[in-house]
Amino acid sequence: MIKLIMCLRRRPDLTREQFLDYWLNKHGPFFQENAATMRAKKYVQDHIIDTPLNDGMRSSRGMQPEYDGVAEVWFESEQDLMEAMSSAEG
Repeated sequence: MIKLIMCLRRRPDLTREQFLDYWLNKHGPFFQENAATMRAKKYVQDHIIDTPLNDGMRSSRGMQPEYDGVAEVWFESEQDLMEAMSSAEG
C-alpha cells in the first residue's frame, strides 16, 4: 500500500475560507467521483484549525507559515499511483 501525503497552501488570491470551501465542496466531491478511475483506495482531507497557537509555535520556532491543509491518498501500489498521476483526472 502506498500513501501519498500532500501539504497544501492556498493560492495567494484566496482567503483560507475560500480555499477550504473550494477544497471541501468542489475538489473533494470531484476526487471522490473519480477515485476509481484514479485507482485511489482512500482519500482524506485534513483541515487546519485557525488558532493563535499557530502563530505562537511558528514564531517561537522560526517556522514557515502553516499549511492550509493536508491531503492523504492511498493507492494499492506504486504502479497505481503512477497511472493515476498520468490520467486526465489526476
